[in-house]
Amino acid sequence: MILNKSNYFKVLGVCKIVDGISRSIIIDTQNFNYFVVPKDLIILLRKFDGKRICNVLDYYDLDNYNTVISYFIFLIKHHLIIQID
Repeated sequence: MILNKSNYFKVLGVCKIVDGISRSIIIDTQNFNYFVVPKDLIILLRKFDGKRICNVLDYYDLDNYNTVISYFIFLIKHHLIIQID
C-alpha cells in the first residue's frame, strides 16, 4: 500500500458511486462491500480520475493536504483505485 505521488490514479470499474444528501457511498461490486464516504472525496474522484496524484495534491491547499493523502491511502487500502505509472 504505497502511495506514489507521481502516478496517475483510476477508479476501478467495479466501483459504483451513489450520492446522498450529506454523504456518498462507494460500492465495490466485486467484493460485495460498500463504504460511506464524505462528499468531498467523491468530488475529488470525479474531478481528477485519470490524473496524477501530485496534480491533485497541488490543487488543494496545505490545510487539506493531510486529508487528501488520507483519502488516497483509504482508496488504495480498500482496492477502490489503481495507480498507473
